[in-house]
Amino acid sequence: VEYKKNDLLVNILKDKAFHQLRTEKQLGYCVELLSVEHEKVHGISLFIESSFHPQHLDNCIEMFIDWCKDYVNNLTDEEFNSHKESLRVLRAKPIKLLSSRSLNYWYQILTNECDFDERKTNLEVLDEIKKQDIIDLFNKHLVKNKRKLSLRIIGKKKSSNEVSSIKGLIHGLLDEIEFNENESVNTVKNLINDLIDKVVLNETCELPMVKLQI
Repeated sequence: VEYKKNDLLVNILKDKAFHQLRTEKQLGYCVELLSVEHEKVHGISLFIESSFHPQHLDNCIEMFIDWCKDYVNNLTDEEFNSHKESLRVLRAKPIKLLSSRSLNYWYQILTNECDFDERKTNLEVLDEIKKQDIIDLFNKHLVKNKRKLSLRIIGKKKSSNEVSSIKGLIHGLLDEIEFNENESVNTVKNLINDLIDKVVLNETCELPMVKLQI
C-alpha cells in the first residue's frame, strides 16, 4: 500500500519537477523524479545532471519541496483523479515481452513475496487510495520526518589548454599511422576522429585509456 501511495505521489509531482528544475531554472538536461524501493524501504529519488555546483542543486531541490507543500495540500479532486487515472492506465498496460514477465516472476520468488498477481493487486490498491492519503504521506515524510541522502558527484573539468594538448596528441598519432589503407587502420582512424569530436564538443569528458594494436 505504501509503495502505491509513493508511486502516485511521484506521478503527481514529476512533471512539476521537470518544469521547474529543467525548463524554468535550466539546471540541466537530465532531471528525473522517481519512486524507489530498497529492501522494502520506499522513497523518492530526484536526479539532476548539471554543470551547476551540487550545493546550488541541493538548494533548488529544497525550494521545490517547499513549493510542493502548498501544491499537494491544495490539490483539487479533479487534479487528483486525473493523476490517479493516468497512473492506472500506465500500470494496467499488459507486459508484452516474455523476458519482462519472467523477470517479474523471478522478482516475486527471490523476494519471497510470491504475489504473481501483483499487477492486479496494485491496481486494486490504487483504486482505494484517497487524496488525503497522499497529503498525509507528503506531510509525514517530506515535511515533519524528512530524511534525505544527498549523493554528489563532481566531475573534473578540463582547461582549454588541456583540451588543445589532447587534440594535438591525437592528431600526431594520426599522422604517424603510415600503414596501408586496410580496414583495421581505417577503423582506428575513425575511432580516433570520433574521440576528437567528443573532446571538441564536451570539454568536461574523461578520456579513456586506449591501447592500439595494429
